[in-house]
Amino acid sequence: MIEVVSCILGEDAGKKVAAVQCSNNTISDRIHKISDHIEDEFVFRLINCNQFSLQMDESTDVSGLSILLVFARYTHEKTIQELLLICESLKTHTTGEEIFEVLNKYLVKKNISWQKCVDVCTDGAATMVGKIKKV
Repeated sequence: MIEVVSCILGEDAGKKVAAVQCSNNTISDRIHKISDHIEDEFVFRLINCNQFSLQMDESTDVSGLSILLVFARYTHEKTIQELLLICESLKTHTTGEEIFEVLNKYLVKKNISWQKCVDVCTDGAATMVGKIKKV
């Protein structure tokens, strides 16, 4: 790769590319920093939007691990935006109470106000709606 850069862009560019650290830790750290930056931007948008809605789904993978996915929909610069807000494993059971605790903990931690949440949508599974049928 360095040879290609040197050939196309010159020796100085090749030396700069060679100086970039590419260890697994460096790459991992950069990925985490990019991820944190993206999350911070999304949280900033949710904090500053007029209102948002949430869509939740819980799924259990083949190993029995329960995963909670929460999508947020909001407007930004006059367009509707959607983002994956939470993708987190559920520690014990997939009860509505635990799902709410995970969601509430995240919103409180990130200072996202429940006051702006105008709708919460689920798939109607028993873990989401409890014993209430046809909600």
